[in-house]
Amino acid sequence: MRDLPVRSILFAAVGTAGQRCTTCRRLILHESIYQTVLDQLVGLYKQVKGGKILTGGTVIESEGNFVQPTIVEISPKSDIVKEELFAPVLYVMKFKTFEEAVEINNSVPQGLSSSIFTQKPELIFRWLGPHGSDCGIVNVNIPTNGAEIGGAFGGEKATGGGREAGSDSWKQYMRRSTWVQSHSASSAKQICFGLLIKGLWQETSCALNRFGSNSSILQQNKNKER
Repeated sequence: MRDLPVRSILFAAVGTAGQRCTTCRRLILHESIYQTVLDQLVGLYKQVKGGKILTGGTVIESEGNFVQPTIVEISPKSDIVKEELFAPVLYVMKFKTFEEAVEINNSVPQGLSSSIFTQKPELIFRWLGPHGSDCGIVNVNIPTNGAEIGGAFGGEKATGGGREAGSDSWKQYMRRSTWVQSHSASSAKQICFGLLIKGLWQETSCALNRFGSNSSILQQNKNKER
């Protein structure tokens, strides 16, 4: 566990040349471990090499932009850290309390992927809960990138709502229908909601409504041939 965060941060920030949409762009470190982790990262970053220069060594006017893997100490309030950047540049900042770390994490317009490294279960549940990370992907003890395959992929806020794959895959194989049906002359109406799954009707819930009375919800779980 001791080396896992540093190795994960390196992969999340530099992997795929820092050009994934889930690339780690901001690193929020507790002040008690700030310098230790930063020193380890700097050492690892120095081992990351770019393309070999065969000749020259000066800036070349050509298509594209290339930068060395970079670590920047910066205030979380700086405007630059709130901009999306598809390059291996990592912004590092300190925090004192869990609440402060969450506030920093949620202070940007984007909300695709986030991750926390901790051995405290209570912090894990707070991180995953309504007062934790506001991102669409909320990881624990793994990088911000690389583990989203098979899960419901998508973000929140300016990154956009909705999901791909995972729990949203059913939408590619089903269609939802709602019907209103009168059962008798007593003006009773049954409003049902369900899914059409490969020719079978999956009735998920019904609401029986009589004029002048409250609605009652009847939870059902039936398969009916269409």
